[in-house]
Amino acid sequence: MLVQSQIVGILVLAQFQLNAWLGQKPDPTTPDKAILYFLLFAGLNFAVMFAGDRLFRKRGWWQRAAYCGLGALASSVAHAVALAPAAYLVAVRDGTLIALLLVPALIGAATSFLMHKSMGYAVEGDDPDALFRKVASGTAESSSAVHDIGSAEYYEGPLQVRTSAMAGLLAALCGSTLYVFVSLVGLSDGQLPADAFPPLFKANPILFALYGICGTAGLFYVFVRRAHAFLQRRGKTSLKSYALAGVFVPLGFALALLALMGPFGVIMVLPWVLPSVVAMAAYHRFAGFEPLDLPDDIEVRDPRAMLPADHIRRRVRRVVRTG
Repeated sequence: MLVQSQIVGILVLAQFQLNAWLGQKPDPTTPDKAILYFLLFAGLNFAVMFAGDRLFRKRGWWQRAAYCGLGALASSVAHAVALAPAAYLVAVRDGTLIALLLVPALIGAATSFLMHKSMGYAVEGDDPDALFRKVASGTAESSSAVHDIGSAEYYEGPLQVRTSAMAGLLAALCGSTLYVFVSLVGLSDGQLPADAFPPLFKANPILFALYGICGTAGLFYVFVRRAHAFLQRRGKTSLKSYALAGVFVPLGFALALLALMGPFGVIMVLPWVLPSVVAMAAYHRFAGFEPLDLPDDIEVRDPRAMLPADHIRRRVRRVVRTG
């Protein structure tokens, strides 16, 4: 919880110091003031998270979605204390209020998702010795992949990477953030003339970056979910397989654009490679594993047809004498 509060505190402090929403340069800040501001924002976030955690434990709310909502609330409180009311009034005037409200909520939800996953669940009863004795003695049912030792259950069956919308969203944000950062570095290297920059980039680079992250996150989300579905159908579960998917898919687009646009098409796609790898690796880490899905049910008209593929009855036909 402290780590989650530190991340939120640093991000809110950065936005507070940049004063990006007011379109003016911030006043000079001493290191002592910066530390105090950071402690204030992180402390506010921690206070809301701690109070919410105590309430959730009392009510028995352990779901990850509840903690994501709590994180969104906590970061929004710290964000509001840092920027309200002036930044919110300016955002209403400029038509950027939704972005101003959405960004801290997404940051808080994402960091709380990671916090919840890192904390895990408070369970007891893990007894490796008892598990070994049960499996070695042959008392475990051979038809079951779950071994129940009384105090805990263990699963040794086939696994697959989970399909998770929240993990896909976080992975997409990781990829889009890295892509926008690379793009900003490319725009700021001094090689392009001033009139080549987008107007929003010249007026407010931070706001340009936020819109860029939100805009490209949708593309990364579709890519991550489709790539995951492709790998899941083929039984790929390793981190290496997911990272390689982040390499090969953009390179496939680069080859297609090479035929249509020449080298310029490759230059357009190459900046997507590393963010795609990061997004796929992040999804593999955030989603986790679950038992492999069973095949779909079948409908049977003739029960006699339920024979193995190599059964002799599938190679011969019955003779029916008619005369």
